[in-house]
Amino acid sequence: MKVFRKILEYSFYILVVLCFTFALSFFNGGGRKFYFNPADYYLLTETGIPAEFQNKNKVIYFWATWCSVCQTNLPFFKSSYAMLNGKYNTEFISIEEGGDTPEYVKKYLEKNNMTLPTFFGNQTLLLANKINAFPTTLFVNSKNEVKFIDTGIMNPLSIWIRILFLSWS
Repeated sequence: MKVFRKILEYSFYILVVLCFTFALSFFNGGGRKFYFNPADYYLLTETGIPAEFQNKNKVIYFWATWCSVCQTNLPFFKSSYAMLNGKYNTEFISIEEGGDTPEYVKKYLEKNNMTLPTFFGNQTLLLANKINAFPTTLFVNSKNEVKFIDTGIMNPLSIWIRILFLSWS
């Protein structure tokens, strides 16, 4: 009975933390506009984005090859992409911050088996979207309003919950 009680207690604490981070992520988004025109940026992968990309919900992953947290988060993001891309009217893309050369980033992507559409970013794009930490994940609705902003490691469950909220808004 004590073990069950401890499990419930810890589950409650985890739920409280998840709710807090969800609320923080939501208020961070604030409905500001997402600025990105795929035609203006170099696509580093063979996998492209659909023509109706702008009219879909979007999960945008900003990252850097030199970022160790990004490297840790990569498997979570890749699995979320594999499970959720195209579902709930949602498309995933990643944007590398542009600190290296496109050739270097392409090799990095190949080495890490990244198939999700990845664009080579730049400072203008980062500043326009107020990206100041890596990794940063934006959850953008079909009206190009940023609904959630998360920095750091994200698990697939958190990504899925935010995507559900995007599809309801």
